[in-house]
Amino acid sequence: MQPNRRKFLTQVGAATIAASVIKVEAQAATGSNQRANECAKLRRDAAIAGLQATPQNLQHPNNEDENLYPNKIGNFSKGLPHNNDGTVVLSAYNALVNAINSGRPADFDAIPLGGTRGLTNPQSGLAFDLQGPDAHALVQPPAGVTCAVPSLAALGFPDAHGPAFPAGTSGAPHRDRSARGREGGSPSC
Repeated sequence: MQPNRRKFLTQVGAATIAASVIKVEAQAATGSNQRANECAKLRRDAAIAGLQATPQNLQHPNNEDENLYPNKIGNFSKGLPHNNDGTVVLSAYNALVNAINSGRPADFDAIPLGGTRGLTNPQSGLAFDLQGPDAHALVQPPAGVTCAVPSLAALGFPDAHGPAFPAGTSGAPHRDRSARGREGGSPSC
């Protein structure tokens, strides 16, 4: 078989074109990796800067209503079952606290509910924020103390679905306890 010059040039031309396309694709992939690496470095640097800016042993103060009122009247209880006087069922409240502290999905599933609706995002506090500072790295001053009352019915609460203030009132009794932590005193309502 005799070599064909035309066929040879066609094959060499096709090989040259293929090699240049492969080289361009390799350069594009390298350029993409370089950009991805630069992006990853920026993210790592920002995360390290955020970590270094977070104070060590950051404390999240609270208003101590949980300890002050055994019936948990000053604490979040929406969606949990309540007694006839409007106070939360303590076993349900304790199940919520247990789930929050453990972080286990099974413990969140075991929280008794006070109706047919589930809790809205009960595990959101366990999530990590990837943009801006992490929520656990920020401090918000505690709310003022919630003063216990003998009976929610005395304030005109119609049912046990939790506080819904009667018409014409400005809300539940409230006292600012911001000085309590500094002075170590106890609130008086």
